[in-house]
Amino acid sequence: MEPTLHCARPSAGCRAEESDEIRVREVRPIERGDIVVFESPKITEEHCGSGGKYVIRVIGLPGETVRLRDASVFVDGAPLREPYLKPGPLPPDGSWGPVPTGHLFILGDNRPNACDSRVWGMLPRARVVGTVTEVIRP
Repeated sequence: MEPTLHCARPSAGCRAEESDEIRVREVRPIERGDIVVFESPKITEEHCGSGGKYVIRVIGLPGETVRLRDASVFVDGAPLREPYLKPGPLPPDGSWGPVPTGHLFILGDNRPNACDSRVWGMLPRARVVGTVTEVIRP
């Protein structure tokens, strides 16, 4: 049976109030585009104001370079198709990588407001609790 967490929408953190329920698969290879639950590193609290469990999307895998340019994401130079994003303000351009072994590059779907790898660096893979398998809206 998959564990169930009460979590806010991706990149907003897991808090009971005003949240969705999600089901998480604990053991699974992680792929680009997966939404994962992770225990935030201490640096997240320092840069983002809170810690705990977070829900966010995986963009870069070990060995890859991620670049944001003109509101688009490129992985190893190839544009990443992201149909799940809503139009909105453009995040700043930047480049990160290569992603170290045992780490992931993560971005929140609410790019202008997300506190993610652009702010505090690569996510250690060991901090991932699991991948989201189902979202149950209240």
